[in-house]
Amino acid sequence: MPSTNSLGQRGEKAAETSLCRPSGKTPEYQFRPIPLGDKAELFDFVVHLLGADNNILGAHFFVQVKTTETPATVSCSARFSKDEVAKAVTFKTPCYLVGVDASDPTTERIFIKGIDFDRKKGISKISLSQSLDDDAVRDILYKEVLAHFNALAYSFKSGLNK
Repeated sequence: MPSTNSLGQRGEKAAETSLCRPSGKTPEYQFRPIPLGDKAELFDFVVHLLGADNNILGAHFFVQVKTTETPATVSCSARFSKDEVAKAVTFKTPCYLVGVDASDPTTERIFIKGIDFDRKKGISKISLSQSLDDDAVRDILYKEVLAHFNALAYSFKSGLNK
């Protein structure tokens, strides 16, 4: 069994790799994840949206990755406490929790859940219907973050919170 640190690093690398993949619908890259480092308190990455010219746009979001070796059958275990949720929404920027199922030693399954601005409780699980390896899910992610930054008022409401 790997150490907790090794398991966490594996999950972070898997999530970063998934975000770096081009969309299957176009040969373009959508995201540029930037690791925040081991000392970051709340999030593992800030992820910038990329424009058609592969340049960073102003739109961005934050990601916390949770990795588990427990097989995800109905949902993926990913704990983000009530206090962590409360702190995340103070950023007034789209924030996501990513759960990585690392139960298979040769592959990972990656799932994402949005943290809505009005959420009052913690998170313990992520639906398997929101696979970060799914082009449609990454397209939703891109569009909702871009829409948030194009809006005048802060009113982020995720479509990835099932």
